[in-house]
Amino acid sequence: MEKERIAWIDVARGFAILFVVLGHSIGYLDDEVNQFVLSFHMPLFFFLSGLCADEPKIGFFSYLKKKAKALLIPQITLGAVNCASFAVFGELSAEQALDNFLYWFLLVLFYVSLLFYGLSKIGLRKPVVGAGVLVVLLAAIILLDAFPISTPIRVELVPMAMLFYLAGFALKPALTNAERAGTAPIDRLWVLGIPLTAVVSYWNGPVNMSKNSYGDLPLFLLGAAAGIAFVCGLSRNLKSNGFLAWYGRNSIIIYVLHFRVLDMMHFVGKKLSEQIAQINQYRYPANLHYFLICILLFVPIVYVCERWLPFFFGKKPVRRGKLPLKTN
Repeated sequence: MEKERIAWIDVARGFAILFVVLGHSIGYLDDEVNQFVLSFHMPLFFFLSGLCADEPKIGFFSYLKKKAKALLIPQITLGAVNCASFAVFGELSAEQALDNFLYWFLLVLFYVSLLFYGLSKIGLRKPVVGAGVLVVLLAAIILLDAFPISTPIRVELVPMAMLFYLAGFALKPALTNAERAGTAPIDRLWVLGIPLTAVVSYWNGPVNMSKNSYGDLPLFLLGAAAGIAFVCGLSRNLKSNGFLAWYGRNSIIIYVLHFRVLDMMHFVGKKLSEQIAQINQYRYPANLHYFLICILLFVPIVYVCERWLPFFFGKKPVRRGKLPLKTN
């Protein structure tokens, strides 16, 4: 039986995927808006995944099959779509093809999910075990910051991703208990998150989780926590927003396709206007226009993918006649 979805978490995922699209619409790490977005949006995804995690009650191979379907099939789709796009424009090399299939986020989330399975079997909620795991993760994060490494399969990104995943899992009882709705500190203090995140992201400068590059680690962790608190608190107040919830429920499809949708719009824009062709389309105001167009384009794109291509995104087929913006 599919477990009941928590409305505000779908809304938070909606914010998270829109931040991803906005960040890639901007493109430049040194852009002030992108610095703000990058300071917390990928930690937010791992936090929300941990918030939705349950201690597995099935065997490892059943769990592996479930996670492979949910995460590795979309990963393969992402690689195939990217390779097809690069091949059309004559830019595909063997190295580029490998990078396309090993793009980091879904791959790291898969690793984190498997590690979570193992940790849950040794009693993750036991204080001694939890404290020991936290110490090991922080030590690994500090060592990787001091002696950075880069691997093709992105295992160096796991400690930081796991930290936020486990933070979500640890806070799950407090944040998903319907009887305590409105009483958690996040429901009262979330408004402080946005100015704190903005200040910290300005001081710390650009971060890039895909490269394990965080600037000053304490500042990054503070900014990421503040950004997560802001989005979660705001989402708990907007839990009936069907637009954001729909984006959240379809965040995997949007994530897989948004790179190429942006490329397609850039290509079309250059063909339509010589003036557009002469400007940097990753700079304001062009990037904002592309972001807004992207938001609209994904309604029919996701509807088609949900209806006829769900397998390629690790999703079950939707019931015939289901409206794309319908809330749960």
